[in-house]
Amino acid sequence: MNINQYEDKINKKFLPLFKAKEEILVSVGGAASGKTISVFQKAILDAINIPEYKCLVVKKGKAGVSKVSTWPSLLMAAEILGVKGQFDTNIIPLTIQAGNNIIDCMEYKTFSDIRNYLNCRRVGCVIFNHVIVEDAHTLTEAEFAVLFAGRNLRQITLVLNPILDKDEKSWIKAKLYNQASYFGNSVFTVHSTYKDNEFLDENHKSSLDNMGSLNTGYESVYKFGDWAAIN
Repeated sequence: MNINQYEDKINKKFLPLFKAKEEILVSVGGAASGKTISVFQKAILDAINIPEYKCLVVKKGKAGVSKVSTWPSLLMAAEILGVKGQFDTNIIPLTIQAGNNIIDCMEYKTFSDIRNYLNCRRVGCVIFNHVIVEDAHTLTEAEFAVLFAGRNLRQITLVLNPILDKDEKSWIKAKLYNQASYFGNSVFTVHSTYKDNEFLDENHKSSLDNMGSLNTGYESVYKFGDWAAIN
């Protein structure tokens, strides 16, 4: 994919992500680092350029979170790139579509919700070959294995803040972050903080510059993009 015409609309930190061919992509960063919008920009360009591109974006949360969070962010990514007019939109299911290529968005409470959605879409002959997981620190390794086991899956992308669990552990940090491979599958990692976001407005940047917190874990994760537990 030639992204030269879009480079002025993409954070330079994430340009290698757009060219990554690895099966597993991991984008880890603090608040306002541009990690999510960059992953969505990549998905938008893939949907334009890769034949039969079928992507599912999942996010754990209460009902409606995809409609007010993920979907608007996808549309914003398309607008920033200047390609929004190439997509049609649909509310049920929550989809943006360019020809035969689609990006679906869904929220889930339990992992069975994802399984049910995949089965339902399969009935309609939609078989996803790319999955994006937002807030991926909530994803267990067992759930990841089920998602990645799909025989049609070409690539899976995890987007997350570097949050450790209450035992100060993370399977993503231990097995994927800055690792070359995972059970024979190649891994690409990009780490970012708000200082990498060239498009961040000065007010937001200043608020993060001046962030101070009694919860040092919160500051470590969201300001510095460091792995930490949050109480």
